[in-house]
Amino acid sequence: METVGKCRLLFKEYNKLTYESFFTKLYNKKTNIVSGFLIQSLIRNEYQVSFVSTNAIKTHLQIPLDFLPEHVENVSSTNQGILICYAYNESFYCVCDLSIQQWQKIPNSKTRYDTIEYGIMIERSKPLRYKIVRFSKPKFRSHKEFYMYHCIRVELFESAIWKWKLLVEVLLPHEESLHCMTKVYVNDSLYWLTWKRNVIAFEVKRESHCLFPLPLLASEDNDNKDIRLTEYKGKLSMTCIDRESNFIEVWIMKDYDRKR
Repeated sequence: METVGKCRLLFKEYNKLTYESFFTKLYNKKTNIVSGFLIQSLIRNEYQVSFVSTNAIKTHLQIPLDFLPEHVENVSSTNQGILICYAYNESFYCVCDLSIQQWQKIPNSKTRYDTIEYGIMIERSKPLRYKIVRFSKPKFRSHKEFYMYHCIRVELFESAIWKWKLLVEVLLPHEESLHCMTKVYVNDSLYWLTWKRNVIAFEVKRESHCLFPLPLLASEDNDNKDIRLTEYKGKLSMTCIDRESNFIEVWIMKDYDRKR
């Protein structure tokens, strides 16, 4: 998919074309790329991961997952088929590449801090270069900042130098917290919903973050709406399903810098 990424950077029309369904089908056929998604379930206290193909012709196509270490949980993944997995038996994290059926153990971060979320950004595929972001809970400290904000500890792993480094803490309003399992990666940034129906964006390359609100209409009557972040044609998007009215809204962020 690195070739497609380069095409999207050349011209605006090329960028639009690469998201069309006919292009995806033709490209997958010529390059023998497998398209689909992973489903993870917890059965009898053990995580199980399975692959579901979205190929209209080869609907029963499977990706072997028996190369993964035993008793692993997929904690984050990318559209390129790169996973971050945690092996419970031996207590280590590894990065797994589904395309070549290989995994590599990475150094543990500061595991004494409880993990909130992981995210991964692929910088290049050949050779594979990536960055991993880990959000965790800092230890309690008797400082006014700890009472004024919801503090999140941030660590960054760079495969190029094979090291973790500690970044500046994310400080959210005290009543805010991340809504886990809502993460989406778009254009070098990781996004999460918060429980107060805002969006937190962490720009991996700049190592910075910001908080911005959802569209006004989507923020109203939260109890009756199921809101999810997603990516649509290279842009941050949001789906809003109203369970009472039985309709769905799709919002697309037009201008990231202006948060519209």
